[in-house]
Amino acid sequence: MSEQYQGPVMLAVTNILRPPPARIGRISDRFVLPRTIEVRVLIAVGAGTFAGLMAWFFPIGLLFSHSLVSLFTLMVSGGGIGYLAVTWSPLKGESLGTWIGLSAGSSRPGKVRFEGQKVYAYLGVAPLGYLASGNVRIRPGAVSVPAGSVDERGVPYSKDEITRLLGETAARQAAFPTR
Repeated sequence: MSEQYQGPVMLAVTNILRPPPARIGRISDRFVLPRTIEVRVLIAVGAGTFAGLMAWFFPIGLLFSHSLVSLFTLMVSGGGIGYLAVTWSPLKGESLGTWIGLSAGSSRPGKVRFEGQKVYAYLGVAPLGYLASGNVRIRPGAVSVPAGSVDERGVPYSKDEITRLLGETAARQAAFPTR
């Protein structure tokens, strides 16, 4: 261990500790996939394909004629939409579902209008319900404080501390009388 590090080394291994997504490579003894596929992707593509099949039976079949081309088109389109729903990432590293949740959460009330946009405003950790109307100017300034009424950090002494300090001062002056 080099001299520049002191103490134990801490590693942030969150991604290592998180189990990988479940994968499947064999559906039955006779049906083996050429490579493993994530289970959530397989379920999403299957659900999209089924939704395409149902769309072919009811709205498309009632409005248009049932044809094999329209069946395959709707099933492949539904499967593709299901695949995109679980794999496409509009935000880097986030799924489409997370992005939809964040978008829906950002439309909650509690926003203030700042420079023409609705945003959340905070002062430290406290959310602001409204912004100041008009111009706000911050100017440097000071307040006269009696000497000895604050500690070295600038925090005012409490009443008990002041009486204790005054008592020590009075005791010192009694021990060394001056004219």
